[in-house]
Amino acid sequence: MDDSERDDFLERQRLKNLAQRSGFAFADLDRIKPGDDVNGLLALSTMRRLQIRPLKRDGNNLWLAMADTTDLLARAEVKEVTNCRVIPVVVVPSALEKWLTEQKELGA
Repeated sequence: MDDSERDDFLERQRLKNLAQRSGFAFADLDRIKPGDDVNGLLALSTMRRLQIRPLKRDGNNLWLAMADTTDLLARAEVKEVTNCRVIPVVVVPSALEKWLTEQKELGA
């Protein structure tokens, strides 16, 4: 394991522990695929601006990957736009940014 892989592993573990202590779920964006039910739910520009990514929708509940789960304004905006109860999910911010950049490059 090189230094970069070790740093990624340690960051992932730190965030998993933070999620557990805070009562939030943790999602590894490198290993999960969001449900088809969230495609097109939010504009990419909104996701980039708020540093978020919808992961799953179940009825009126929306699991939302967030770079900062304490961002109450982002949660309120998503709730208003989607009319869903937002359930914040802790993720590695660099993994979220990587996905958002890839989507922008794909022209999504």
